[in-house]
Amino acid sequence: MPDSQHNWFLWLIEKVLPWLTLGFLVLYIGIYFFYAPYVGFTFNTYTGNVDLVYVTPPNENLLQVGDKIIQVGDTLRETYAQQSNRILFEKLPVGTTIPIILERDGERFEISWLYQKPSATEIIERINNFWWLPIIFWVAGLSIIFLVRPKNTRWYLLLLFNFLTAIWLATGLLGQWHLMGSIFVQTFILWLCVPIYFHLHWVFPYERKAFPAYFLRLLYIMAVICTVAEWLQWIPMNTGQIGLLFAILMSLIVLFVGIIRNPDQRTVTFPIVLGLSIIFLPIFLVLMIRASGIFLPNYVAGGSLLGLAALPGIYFYTTRFFSSQGLKEAV
Repeated sequence: MPDSQHNWFLWLIEKVLPWLTLGFLVLYIGIYFFYAPYVGFTFNTYTGNVDLVYVTPPNENLLQVGDKIIQVGDTLRETYAQQSNRILFEKLPVGTTIPIILERDGERFEISWLYQKPSATEIIERINNFWWLPIIFWVAGLSIIFLVRPKNTRWYLLLLFNFLTAIWLATGLLGQWHLMGSIFVQTFILWLCVPIYFHLHWVFPYERKAFPAYFLRLLYIMAVICTVAEWLQWIPMNTGQIGLLFAILMSLIVLFVGIIRNPDQRTVTFPIVLGLSIIFLPIFLVLMIRASGIFLPNYVAGGSLLGLAALPGIYFYTTRFFSSQGLKEAV
């Protein structure tokens, strides 16, 4: 890449990406609170099982925890789960009634579900979600811009790591409703994070042998191909989550090999390996369990993400305060 184009790309990362990310966060968090429908219950998007019921409609048709959603209106839940452009529940006026086909104890039946004003419990439940987590990553990225030097490959990769992670976490807030193209954006960001995460841990916390340029280009090309394939439904939806977990696993392997081959770097590298393992193990287990169809309440899945709040601090602390011990200049 010519120097002028290279400098232009780095300028975009430093000057444009932070505020573009902030715009995404404000938009998606705002939609999450003020536009995403309050339907009176939550359900598992993988299995269709109802997790919590906040209100009881004033009629004889009752929705119970553990019921399995089969169809809402004309949309089958399985179709909705496989197609990112399908919407299962829309934002409708209070008093609107929609037909829902449920399965309970092996029997299927239809109820008429009434949209009501959101209850205090449902509002509090939404407030208690992880909407604040993307903001932590955005603040961490901004802190790197102002407090971390030098501006090298590692520096720019840390910016991409924090800002892109903030975006995919924000898109996850709307994933249950498929609103505002959240699934399309999340798919692109997840696959883009795969080569970025791996590249970051190749030069962090210290420089290794030069990363092969052709291999790096191949990773980014594969990320674009996988993104398009998932958009076109050539591969199952949410495959990007598996790709991201694979990139994290490969990053851990790279860091672990570094510990073995460079004993003098253990004081810097070992806390990162330990922290990443503790943080991502619950996420990995939840994704595998839910993908297998086993019932897990949404609050369990949300709870598995709480450890991510410590991740920006681990990288920032290592970069800021351990530079004299192991953070050599990256090329």
